[in-house]
Amino acid sequence: MPFKFHLKKSRQYNVVSKNQYVICVELLDATSIECTLSIDSVGQECLNNVTQRLGLGQPEFFGLRYIYCHNSPALRWVDMDKPLKRQLEKDAKNFTLYLRVMYYVTDVQFIQDEMTRYHYYLQLKSDILEDRIHCNPRQACLLASYSMQAEFGNYSPERHTAECLQQCTFFPNDVIKIDSGGQDSLLHTAICQYKSLTNVTQASAEELYISIVMQLEGYGNETFTAKDAMGRYSHEPVNQTKSCKARGSNLRVHFKNTHETARAIKNMALRRAQKYLKNVVDHKECVPFRRFNGGVGRCAQAKQFGTTQGRWPKKSAEFLLQLLKNAESNADYKGLDVDRLVVEHIQVNHAPCLRRRTYRAHGRINPYMSSPCHIEVILTEKEDVVAKATEEEPSKKKLSKKKLARQKEKMMRE
Repeated sequence: MPFKFHLKKSRQYNVVSKNQYVICVELLDATSIECTLSIDSVGQECLNNVTQRLGLGQPEFFGLRYIYCHNSPALRWVDMDKPLKRQLEKDAKNFTLYLRVMYYVTDVQFIQDEMTRYHYYLQLKSDILEDRIHCNPRQACLLASYSMQAEFGNYSPERHTAECLQQCTFFPNDVIKIDSGGQDSLLHTAICQYKSLTNVTQASAEELYISIVMQLEGYGNETFTAKDAMGRYSHEPVNQTKSCKARGSNLRVHFKNTHETARAIKNMALRRAQKYLKNVVDHKECVPFRRFNGGVGRCAQAKQFGTTQGRWPKKSAEFLLQLLKNAESNADYKGLDVDRLVVEHIQVNHAPCLRRRTYRAHGRINPYMSSPCHIEVILTEKEDVVAKATEEEPSKKKLSKKKLARQKEKMMRE
């Protein structure tokens, strides 16, 4: 009896052949199109396919993005010169791309194509509504009126009522929260301005919208989520405007030597600390070892610090000099007086040891005895000490009750 194989048939197919695949591209107007590509197609081929089907006359402003699957989900740009499928299989959450504006212009006159201007306007509107570009309530109402004119044409009392326009989104959430009247008040103001835009064409309304957004904070900027390896600083200065910070992570310098050197320059003036570290490198001044002083020899230069043990840790001094130089640059950028800066806080912490090997005789292997460290330093501008005002008349000394009683008794006797 012959065998029969029952194969399950799939009703949906996303590929035309083994060498081709279908990808979905979401546009700025919330619609999507599908593109059929080969496995060797690069990102530029997909972008050319999309821009030609949309009729974009200036495709150089646009790019493609995908959702990054690792860590927190975020949009990343497609590399136009590498195979697209390989990029998506490695890093993308799914095979969906997003057409977005990649390069922003400084003048609206650079956008000559009508379809390009329309998609550029949609990108800026999305940036406004998602708070990537910041505006105040007055600017938000003006932008909303231009958006209404560009999308609905001239104002009509029958069609463009407040109830009808309320179904669309024109204002970012941050603007609605800070406005005292809420969304209703903003919408009423925007409709009043919308009425005055009669006979303004769609192209002119889009150009006015783009020209206003160009002047706002955040236009053309792209933010990225970042995390410091050391996290927050362990100490925060009282006055942030008069302080500057610098730090180093996983520095390949010995923890114990650096700890003692940092302890020596704490509360020193910046110029004095820099001079002191240079003297340590030249063996003109030593670093007193108070905590990690096992096996540390005695030194005559340590007498000025009230101890007898000291060393000249050259490498630690050079690392701290570089860190103070970075902090000085930050202070100069903030406009602080460098000559009045003081090392308010400096801290040295253990860092994870590197996994390395030290090959010994007779085939033995010992771990590499490294002791790296993290360093953070905060410089603060020293405030001027105001002298106490001198009194014209010396204040009378307050007498105790016992002395007052004696004086009273003496006066009665006299």
